[in-house]
Amino acid sequence: MATISKRWRIHGAIAAILAVGTLLLYFNTLDYAFVFDDISSITENEAVRIASLSPNAIAAAAAGGFLKRRVVPNLSFAINYYFAGYDAKWYRLTNVVIHIANGILVYCLALMHLQILRRCTRNAGGTAATIPRKKPTRPEEKAAIVVAAIVAALWLTHPLQTNSTIYIVQRMTSLAVFFYLAALCLYLAGRLHAARRTHRWSLFSAAVIAWGIAMVCKEISITLPLAVLTYEIFFFQSLSREWFARNLKYIVILLVVLAVVALTILGTDPLQSIREGYARRDFTMGQRVLTQFRVIVLYVSLLLLPLPSRLNLDHHVIPSVSLIEPMTTLLSLIALIFLAGAAVVLFRRHRMLAFCIIWFFLHLAIESSIIGLEMAFEHRLYLPSVGFIFAVVYLVHRYFRFDARLKCASAAVIGLLLCVSTIARSTVWKNSITLWTDCVGKSPGKARPYNNLGQYLAEQKDLTTAEKILRKAVKLKPDFADAHNNLAAVLRQQNNLDEAIKHYRKAIRIQPAFPEAHYNLGIALRKNNQIDAAIYHYRESLRYNSRSASTYHNLGVAYAKKQDYDQAISYFKEALRIRPDFAKAQASLETMMRRKAPTPRKD
Repeated sequence: MATISKRWRIHGAIAAILAVGTLLLYFNTLDYAFVFDDISSITENEAVRIASLSPNAIAAAAAGGFLKRRVVPNLSFAINYYFAGYDAKWYRLTNVVIHIANGILVYCLALMHLQILRRCTRNAGGTAATIPRKKPTRPEEKAAIVVAAIVAALWLTHPLQTNSTIYIVQRMTSLAVFFYLAALCLYLAGRLHAARRTHRWSLFSAAVIAWGIAMVCKEISITLPLAVLTYEIFFFQSLSREWFARNLKYIVILLVVLAVVALTILGTDPLQSIREGYARRDFTMGQRVLTQFRVIVLYVSLLLLPLPSRLNLDHHVIPSVSLIEPMTTLLSLIALIFLAGAAVVLFRRHRMLAFCIIWFFLHLAIESSIIGLEMAFEHRLYLPSVGFIFAVVYLVHRYFRFDARLKCASAAVIGLLLCVSTIARSTVWKNSITLWTDCVGKSPGKARPYNNLGQYLAEQKDLTTAEKILRKAVKLKPDFADAHNNLAAVLRQQNNLDEAIKHYRKAIRIQPAFPEAHYNLGIALRKNNQIDAAIYHYRESLRYNSRSASTYHNLGVAYAKKQDYDQAISYFKEALRIRPDFAKAQASLETMMRRKAPTPRKD
């Protein structure tokens, strides 16, 4: 009992060190502002603004987020709002705590991986399930704790994790990974430690529940059953035709479950759903698949060399149009085939390294496939990097024959360099202008960073710089509706109404169902005394966004200019119905009511 108690004290001390170190690493980021999708998913999302923790309020918040299937992250944003309003520091602190919890789960998973390796080694290359449990020797236990702690520390401090930690809305990724890793740890605990059948199946049931929760955090969690099957094939089963025949029904059940989950996500016509995802992209499905060969190689290079100068929220990846255009597509494919082949070759004698290669590919399979997502995002490496970092640390521990103290010192130096890089990278996330200035510098040929930087500069009233930046955006991508809309807004503020109207109309031609562009065009037309045209575009805006109180208010103002006071009053009332605290609409309504009231007769 004393030995067990001492072991748990060691684990607890390591967890505490990991937690405190990670908190200190990200402490300076807690006061950073909301950026990018944080704004649309949190500060502009009415669903998170709950006034109580009643079941109805919680259910509405969980189901009413920006992405409705991601129930748990939506609910977490609402709970943050309930306790802290829009104080970004509490949202960020929550993200850091989740990241720490994930690091501790990585530590637990690494310990279990090393235990699996001990069993397989004792069984002369056999499976971990075919040898009785045996207490590790003291050197084995000490080495396992050190290796697992290094894996967790390097994973926690790696600069690529800034995207999933500082970028608040990517809590969707970090929460999904938390429940995913928890499910794997529960499954492995049942496989390795549960002597009684009831205990084992209790752990397996808990793993299924954790997987279910991960699935309503982010769809990448669908791969967990395949990860479990990979563990079974690599470490717990003696593969043979008899084994496959005996377990064929379970494999079929697994595939059916995955198919049902996929159909739930993609609908009854998954190919059509995937094709629709490309409607707003400037690349085809084939181009995306070809480009992902290069993207995956980029991901590996970022894991190995995560310099702040190489990290970017919005990488500019030019689509591959064939295997040889650009030639790096074919070279990347050859490199990935070589890596996959290495997993096959390593399977018999170096099974854990082969498993880590499969882990990396498996956990990129959803976001680096045919689904019409953006080409590359660094937060997609949050889960794949677990296997990658474990492989690197284990490779050095197992196959590099130099003093253990030197290995630990080397790990400490690498960890320190990763911390320096993480701190340097984290400063970019301070606010929207610092973030998008960094993106413009690293992706000078991509329109979106220019558009977003110009938008935020305009909000800071730096209209001259904003206009210059936004003109660059529309030059890079002439069919970029959002950039035309933002440029027009800047021109309107500079009283250049004719050119503003031209760009608003261009935005609407590109994207007819664009409520903000219709609304803004209505404002410009009203200022230009084109009242009927303004009314038309206000109505078009409401056609696509019927819950906009500002649009109803401006529609009322337009009718007031036409002296149609009844219509004006009805629209002001509708604005107040949607937003009862809309002071401007209340003042406009009172003014209209006074104008409409009959003038008292003088005797």
